[in-house]
Amino acid sequence: MFFREVDSHFLAMAKLEAAAARIREFGAGELKIASLHSLGGRLVPKALALFQRAFPKINVTLQVQSSSQVRDLVESGQFDLGLCSEEVDLNGVEHQHFADYRMVAVLSHAHPLASRAVIRPEDLHDQPFLQLDFDERLSRDLHAAFAAVHAKPRVVVDAEYSATICALASEGAGIGLVNPAAIAGLDRWGVRVLRFEPALHFRKHLVFPPGRPRPQLVRDFLGILAEVRNRFTLQLDNA
Repeated sequence: MFFREVDSHFLAMAKLEAAAARIREFGAGELKIASLHSLGGRLVPKALALFQRAFPKINVTLQVQSSSQVRDLVESGQFDLGLCSEEVDLNGVEHQHFADYRMVAVLSHAHPLASRAVIRPEDLHDQPFLQLDFDERLSRDLHAAFAAVHAKPRVVVDAEYSATICALASEGAGIGLVNPAAIAGLDRWGVRVLRFEPALHFRKHLVFPPGRPRPQLVRDFLGILAEVRNRFTLQLDNA
């Protein structure tokens, strides 16, 4: 009887050791991701769908928040990784560059500028303008581009998300400048997407909890995410 008790004890310990190994390697079978809206609407879900096919037993949580909220969720250790814009304070989290997306102009096919191949700041002078809530660096660069040619767009709507700007543009409300990553996969019926010059870029970062090694599960997802990002970037370049 005593031998059986000892034997069951060692079996339980072996199970605990195996569980500890799984936790070290795979983060306890759970992956928690926070993303800003521009990437959380299409790019991250696409990567997650591929990840779920490869790891069907892993429970995944995705929260789409503002960049500052993403950072806070990751810094507190509640989430394993996050994607945010460059304007967020990156102190207190580990971080690395993820991607740059070149700004594009969106307008309806009936818009007077729809026949252009490229939209420039001077083209937007006194035009009804759908203004996106840019980060400080991008807002400064765009303002400088307008000031250089003495162009003053007529702001008719301020909006927080690129998808909202696209919806307004499709209804003929004006012309907007957006992040192409945010509109990937959306129905573009009624919207013309044009190159904007000079080249201005939306910069995105990956953030991680401080002082914590990245589990194998996180590294696996990052590999899939990088593949989706690279394919998407290639599609944008060929558009």
